[in-house]
Amino acid sequence: MLLNRRSFLLSAAALRAAGEPKRIAAIVTEYRPNSHADVIVGKYLEGYRQDGRPPQPRSRIVSLYTAQVPPNDLSRERAQKYGVPIYPAIPEALTLGTGRLAVDGVLLIGEHGDYPTNEKGQKLYPRYELFMEITDVFRKTGRAVPVFNDKHLSYSWGKARRMVEISRQLNFPMLAGSSVPVAYRKPQVETPSGARIRHAVAIGYSGLEVYGFHMLESLQCMVERRSKGETGVAAVRCLENDAVWKYLGQTPWAQKLFDQAMARSETRKPGPLREQVKAPAAFLIDYRDGLKAACSPAASWTSRSNRDFGDTRESPRPSWTCATGSARRRISAEKSRSLCCNVGPAVLPASPLSCGLVFPAQVSARASSATPRYGNSKLTRASTLAASPRRLSCRNIRA
Repeated sequence: MLLNRRSFLLSAAALRAAGEPKRIAAIVTEYRPNSHADVIVGKYLEGYRQDGRPPQPRSRIVSLYTAQVPPNDLSRERAQKYGVPIYPAIPEALTLGTGRLAVDGVLLIGEHGDYPTNEKGQKLYPRYELFMEITDVFRKTGRAVPVFNDKHLSYSWGKARRMVEISRQLNFPMLAGSSVPVAYRKPQVETPSGARIRHAVAIGYSGLEVYGFHMLESLQCMVERRSKGETGVAAVRCLENDAVWKYLGQTPWAQKLFDQAMARSETRKPGPLREQVKAPAAFLIDYRDGLKAACSPAASWTSRSNRDFGDTRESPRPSWTCATGSARRRISAEKSRSLCCNVGPAVLPASPLSCGLVFPAQVSARASSATPRYGNSKLTRASTLAASPRRLSCRNIRA
């Protein structure tokens, strides 16, 4: 069963209100200061403010596995301080050495660590491989428990799709995604449920994948509230360099919403953007219901993410800014609040959709030899498409 974010949070709150604290196994790539493992697992061990004082999640970490141990590792010191055993392998971490599944949920945090980068600029974090080891334990023990996957599912759409399929086959709840949808917003606005939206613009920063996913999640949490809800995506394109400026110049609605979003930035540098942004990029998204969106991740736009949603058929929506870049710990506290209640009851539809958007957009930006498929729809090889803009058909990517 798939739930929207709000139904998930309500269900999680209900689970938290009933029953004893749940036992969580943390499976991470590395645990060092300011890593994702630190700002997520740290909330369980040290409280939401990571100062050893309440408030803190009801659930508790009962085992830890780290794929890598960097020189500035925190896992050993934290484990000793809080009495959490570190196991050398994932099966032991999930069974606590008993041979049977002995935890109520799994935190999968595959972010940070010494891993290679592919030709598309994606860090090859082994989320899929760690997930497969976790689910192998589920199969062998004949029982499965909820899994939280930090950030998007995988750098590969095929692997991401397989992870969702396995969660359905083994019938266990899974949650994945960004903390941005539940981060502080300034101003504190939300798209009215059922609003008619024709166009949307999101502006972020940093790389196409590493923060492009956060930007897409922030877009999705707003536009999925539109009339009739999320219906899926028809096509994704990625523009780079001069093609971005040309697109804005030829697309009045995108230029208008782009300017409105940038006007909300509290950290924009003075001066012409063309001089500041040397390598702009933009994701262009055509939704199945006719909604058109443009998302622009670029290191020099701003140090925070800005979004503007407007041009509804009823009345314009106000622009808004969500502080993400400089408030990692604050955002992660919000994330922990949403998953401390037994991890979660279902895969949230927006995260697989956002993951499905990141992958074809990156293939569109940089030619790949892969030819992934989704359902009966084939994602066209980017290498066969025009250099700019490249376009990928992904008509069966649905929520």
